[in-house]
Amino acid sequence: MKELALHIMDIMQNSITAESSIISVGVKALDLDGLVTITVADNGCGMDEETLRRATDPFHTSRATRLVGLGLPMFKEAAQQTGGDFKLESEKGVGTLLTASFVNESLDRQPLGNLGNVFFLTMLSHQDLDLKLELSSYMGTFSFDSKLFSEGLLKRGSNQMDAAFRAETFINEQVNFIFKDTLPELGGGLHDLKRNRQADPGAAAL
Repeated sequence: MKELALHIMDIMQNSITAESSIISVGVKALDLDGLVTITVADNGCGMDEETLRRATDPFHTSRATRLVGLGLPMFKEAAQQTGGDFKLESEKGVGTLLTASFVNESLDRQPLGNLGNVFFLTMLSHQDLDLKLELSSYMGTFSFDSKLFSEGLLKRGSNQMDAAFRAETFINEQVNFIFKDTLPELGGGLHDLKRNRQADPGAAAL
């Protein structure tokens, strides 16, 4: 995979397979730690200790023994190649939480990609899901809830396709705003941001 958004979509599909009704995605890029941190949490069936232990093993991929595919090992490798970290927590009958951190300015970090399109496709194909998203940087925090977003538009006569399309546009606009000064692929860079802070310590305070 060449984009972090595609990893997120793959993990969301794992959550759907695990019969989740709520999937929450978080993307945080703060200049203070130099990391891009991605979380995916769900309220699905969860994994027992043995399944969790094997979940990131690329040589243990049978769907008969676990509800995950190659996405987890690939996501873990993508994070660790940048010097980042990967953590997977799960409890049977409760849900699963994935946390992956990437060194922002590493040449090995994949670009964030089209996060809005991930939500567009998932909203269309799984209309009963409640998809949540939170984006965070020094620019602020953006929160999105697919149920609330769609309900508001449907009450005004829109259909699900239109709601999903508007969500894609809205999310991508917010990605560009929230991360424009922190993600190099959007034109930002931590070195420039740090220089700006040194020149004006009061600017863009967290």
